[in-house]
Amino acid sequence: MSLKSGILLYFLLIINSSVFGQDERLVIKLLLKEDSLPISGAVLIVNDVPLAISNEKGLLNVKRNWFKKENTVYLKHLLIDPYYFTSVPDSVVYINVKNKELKEFELRAEKEREDQSLEKLSTTAGSQFTMINQSFSQFLQTIPGVIVNNDLSNQYAVRGGNFDENLIFVNDFEIVRPQITRQGQQEGLGVINQQLLSQVDFSTGGWNARYGDKLSSLLIARYDPFESEFIKGDISLLGFSGAVSREIIKDKLGIRSGFRYKNNTPVLNGFGTSGDFTANSIDWQTSIDYKWNSNDNIFRITLFPYIYNNSFESVPEQKQVEFGTFNNPVRFDVAFDGKSEYEASSAGLGYRMSVNKDYWYHDITAEGQYSGEQELINLESGYRLCDIDNNPVSSSFNQCTAIRGLGTEFEYARNKLIYDKVRFTTNHLYNKGDLYIKFGASYKKESYEGKTSEYSFLDSAGYVNNINTVINDVSIGDSKTAVYADLRSGTGKLSYTFGLRGLYWDFGNEYFIMPRAQFSYSLNNSTSLFFNTGRYIQPPSYRAYFNPEGAVGTNVIAQESWHFILGSNHRLVIGEKLFKLKNEIFYKHLPKLTPFVIDDIRLLYDADRVSEGFSTGVETRISGEFIPGTESWLSLSILSTREKPKGSEGEYKRRATDQRFNMAFYLEDHMPFDKSFKIAVKGNFTTGLPFRPPGDPFATQAFTGDYFIRTDVGIGKEFYSKSDTDKKTWQVMLEIINLFGRQNTINYQWVQQVDRSYIGVPENLPGRIVNLSVSLNIDG
Repeated sequence: MSLKSGILLYFLLIINSSVFGQDERLVIKLLLKEDSLPISGAVLIVNDVPLAISNEKGLLNVKRNWFKKENTVYLKHLLIDPYYFTSVPDSVVYINVKNKELKEFELRAEKEREDQSLEKLSTTAGSQFTMINQSFSQFLQTIPGVIVNNDLSNQYAVRGGNFDENLIFVNDFEIVRPQITRQGQQEGLGVINQQLLSQVDFSTGGWNARYGDKLSSLLIARYDPFESEFIKGDISLLGFSGAVSREIIKDKLGIRSGFRYKNNTPVLNGFGTSGDFTANSIDWQTSIDYKWNSNDNIFRITLFPYIYNNSFESVPEQKQVEFGTFNNPVRFDVAFDGKSEYEASSAGLGYRMSVNKDYWYHDITAEGQYSGEQELINLESGYRLCDIDNNPVSSSFNQCTAIRGLGTEFEYARNKLIYDKVRFTTNHLYNKGDLYIKFGASYKKESYEGKTSEYSFLDSAGYVNNINTVINDVSIGDSKTAVYADLRSGTGKLSYTFGLRGLYWDFGNEYFIMPRAQFSYSLNNSTSLFFNTGRYIQPPSYRAYFNPEGAVGTNVIAQESWHFILGSNHRLVIGEKLFKLKNEIFYKHLPKLTPFVIDDIRLLYDADRVSEGFSTGVETRISGEFIPGTESWLSLSILSTREKPKGSEGEYKRRATDQRFNMAFYLEDHMPFDKSFKIAVKGNFTTGLPFRPPGDPFATQAFTGDYFIRTDVGIGKEFYSKSDTDKKTWQVMLEIINLFGRQNTINYQWVQQVDRSYIGVPENLPGRIVNLSVSLNIDG
């Protein structure tokens, strides 16, 4: 599908959704009785079926016949007790708040979510899937514009960006994960512990001035012990986990803590390479919150300690890969001697204190993180590349008939990285009526102590060539100081946010000004249009300091991106079911980039060069209760990302993360005769990445890799306690990862043939993986 076709589809969806919106009969405004503030996000439930949700102005679109006497109709929201209707309500409904302190903090959170670029994601959808790395990124790949094409990796790319371009915050603390991993097999657990989630918001671009400084996306996760109480446990063939959330002192002191252990050895044994593999990962995350009142001030202190460890060891023996076409099949045989090891550890502590009084909110945060990584490789391999006879009646059927390549490859590495970070922030918010002002400052100091000693060579046909050596011993210190301000207001149907962010980057001794703006216009109570724009600057992460030879580059830059996003939101009621349709067209101008290539999940930058480029596309997502009582969605993306050397007259070439089309879905269902039998299906179809043989990425022609196709299925049975006071739920879940057993290609190994040319041998992901888990959930 072309980009023009996608734009046409986008406007057709707007027209169609406007037609659906004409079914509304009444508009009700929901206000808090205490101070007449609007209640947004309240769900109207009719006979156990959610049919409508109030918008940010507290407006609720309903049908008169929903309020028939025989129907059970009520509102559900965190701020209020269930509010039941016995007749058709008035145009304005006043409702008492359930808890004053809760209201203050929840309303603050609602205001923060008024950054219209942030999409509020489900915290429970996808819980049927353990995921290979318990990685929330495997769930994110169902969001438009997000690409994840490695089953073993936590990394994700957004709208043509790379894995380094994503911001991740947990309880307002920035989490930095290991930085020298080269394979998805080496990665451990994902950052987000889904068992602890209270709220998660995600932006694929155009976010406000508070957050920086990355180019592509923003993920904000919150663990709140005052939201609910529970005890959770899970054990499976791939590990176990446990979590607890408790108010130790009612409305004063709470804790939400979780521990996870993952063993990916069974997964690695399905890779098609024989040998001994070990992969273990653990982490512990805790949010401890204390709050109190003093002179009408509401204070809250949060402590967030976390620990992470991951170890990987591979002793491969042999591997066989068959590829090519039906008429010309090729076989690649490899025998190994040696092993590779990788280990990463990280620990951190975050502290936040906030105070809320009247129209003001203030907070300060302080955090520190220390991480260490080590990689050891001493591996020799001998390979044979040959054509094979595929004639079943031939005497040489399935045997090598002609040798294409024969050689030996040796890899050696002794790499280490010590990373530490301290970060301080302060934020201030004034919110009265339609006026919303937020401003603050941050300081972040990072240091890298890195030592790289690696080389590899290829002995092919008696010639030793392709000698690659990278040796360095560097110490890099870097600090960033930022200030920001956001002003949000509006009149009538129009609301807007103007923001400004200033950044000083000391390594490059540069100052940056980043204007940002968001506009939203409400066409009616169910349809709104929005436009987000802004400048985004990204100083380099560790790998982006280096050139291919391992030296600090001569053109180390802070990369730059301008976002332009036009979109629409629609709330639809179709067949008395509530749906949300979101459409976006985006263009990202990329005037200053550091070029890179991808080797599995490792980004190899060239900090001697500067490039420029663009990314553009159209996206759509429809979500809602396709099946009553469940949550499902479908998303489509059409994208294009290109770059060229900055200032050159040459043509734009596909960037290493350019994937043209992505379709993803997530569906939940249950058996009609027994709702305790549940099923969830998650699917992805993505076109291939561009791959190039060794050499200058701007001089070599890329070919497109194979499609990425994956479908996961989770089937479970829940068992509830019979006692009304005992809220235990047991669940037995069968999870089938990659249901159809497709071996997706993540990378190509370039092998030299006897004619001195190169051929790309596909490196494939595992086929079908089956996992069985038993979980326990105790509410209250």
